[in-house]
Amino acid sequence: MTQAAREGDPPFGDLPSTADVVVIGMGVIGAFVACALARRGVRTLAIDAHAPPHAHGSSHGETRMFRLAYAEGAVYAPLLARAHAAWTTLQREGGEPIFEACGIAYVGRPDGALISQTRASARDNGLSVEDVGAADAAARFPHLRVDDGRVLLFEPTGGFIHVDAAVRAALSDAATHGATLCAGPRVVGVEPAVGARVAGVTVRTDRGSVAAGAVVIAAGARTAALAPSIASALTVERRTLHWFEAAEPSTASAGFTPFCFDLEDEGWFYGFPPVDGATVKVANHHLGSPVASMDAVQDAAPETDAPAFERWVRRLTPGLGARRRSAACAYTMTPDERFIIGPDPERAGVFLCAGMSGHGFKFAPAIGEAIAETIETGQASVDLTAFSPARFAASNGG
Repeated sequence: MTQAAREGDPPFGDLPSTADVVVIGMGVIGAFVACALARRGVRTLAIDAHAPPHAHGSSHGETRMFRLAYAEGAVYAPLLARAHAAWTTLQREGGEPIFEACGIAYVGRPDGALISQTRASARDNGLSVEDVGAADAAARFPHLRVDDGRVLLFEPTGGFIHVDAAVRAALSDAATHGATLCAGPRVVGVEPAVGARVAGVTVRTDRGSVAAGAVVIAAGARTAALAPSIASALTVERRTLHWFEAAEPSTASAGFTPFCFDLEDEGWFYGFPPVDGATVKVANHHLGSPVASMDAVQDAAPETDAPAFERWVRRLTPGLGARRRSAACAYTMTPDERFIIGPDPERAGVFLCAGMSGHGFKFAPAIGEAIAETIETGQASVDLTAFSPARFAASNGG
């Protein structure tokens, strides 16, 4: 049976018996893979156990930061350029806010990883970043406290993405171009097609099987169970998100920019404008702990991390009040914190998008295009060598 739609949801349909390509997972990565394939005329089926957008994976929590001056390394620059163009187009054409290019404020010591590597990325990629002195910082960014020898670096091309709107936009576009979206079935296995005259795969679910020419596994924290070749390289880590009361209504357009503090041994503490006009979401990119599975992410109350966040808020973000709510999310980590994108080295017709390591959301449109190109032509037009699944394949001793 077709799952009942909520207002604004993309249309969900029944599970077909065949497809050209099956996309497992309708979080942001799977949504944009399905969109890119459908736009190429590929008969695409996207499957998720829950109706997206939902909070049962990693594509939730209201907002994600978008940075072009990228401290994580030069290998991401080509994907970032493509993603930036896609987000900008989606914002221009969308009927609701998707990408707000309001800039980002980075705060840290001049020789710390965040500031020094962001500067290097901007220099190497011809991007504009602005050093803001302490006096100007206090006037321009009153929601931030810059002290203890720290500096503020402002990236005007950065901003943030509205999570649910992004997922809805990609899935709705996929459906418009002919993709079937099926919410409800749980995938239990991916196998070579039995008795097929040509290479293919069978996707088994708890509601039936689908025969397809290829499958893309974009199942987030549940990827390991479906991709044995890279399972040992994937670790699920739990992170918490916290919303604190804003002292007064404020928005990005009123000067409340996304921010990121490099606290060195305490990780990167970051936050967003109050998209609801009342609460500011904060999180820490590095504060987390491994869990056995996605199902264990919610086992411990997210309030257990609250004391650390309350201390950072009092110290670094003047004007914020009491904590109003908390939530948990999952990071699916790789040992080198780089993504896994490309063909499964041990199974023909299987493509992997995994191990986004807590920073993959912003890349979703570019990853979708790259996977669609790889399936259609055998090679993406952007170099994905650094993200090859082969580096972790069990057959390579990874």
